[in-house]
Amino acid sequence: MKNEDIQDSDLLLSTYWKRQRPYKADSVGELLERFVKSKKKSSGKSPDAIKAWKSVVPEQMRQFCRVAGFRNGILKIEIKDPALKFEFQTSKNDLLSSMLKEYPKAKIKDIKFI
Repeated sequence: MKNEDIQDSDLLLSTYWKRQRPYKADSVGELLERFVKSKKKSSGKSPDAIKAWKSVVPEQMRQFCRVAGFRNGILKIEIKDPALKFEFQTSKNDLLSSMLKEYPKAKIKDIKFI
């Protein structure tokens, strides 16, 4: 009887290792592509926030800055000129209130100038 038990267990082990996997492993490229897409979604630029920025800031001033990102309600604006950056920082509250009046869907909590 012990001989039969050993043969049965050997049979079970051999069928276990020969079973095909229920899934196909993804390539490194596919994993990397999904990772990059997920990061773009989480740190993207809100279209409403961009529209709000463009509607409040005149074109003459926008040519020296760009929307760098929007995350967790914080609109990040990259500004090339230090003097212009100072001007934006001093009028930050007025800009924010004007943007929220025109685009309440943008859900902008703060503006950060970098």
